[in-house]
Amino acid sequence: MLTDAQIKELLEWFVTSSQTYNAWIEKRRQAQEENHKWIQPQVIKAMSDSELAQRFIESAISTRKSLDPSRMPHNLRSPLNPP
Repeated sequence: MLTDAQIKELLEWFVTSSQTYNAWIEKRRQAQEENHKWIQPQVIKAMSDSELAQRFIESAISTRKSLDPSRMPHNLRSPLNPP
């Protein structure tokens, strides 16, 4: 678990590292747009169970990949999570 000082350092690093923000913001925006298309009650009600399961799995995999620090370029990794 991170200490308060480590959390503060991590947040400061992220906020001041515009390269990180710029590298990931477009991917995040695109993922949000894709998820918004189907994560709506009326759309979900119209889906078959298998289609809903597939969309959920794809979304979860995409989210997990985007949060995996080992998949980030080395120069964008947090100083608290070295390679």
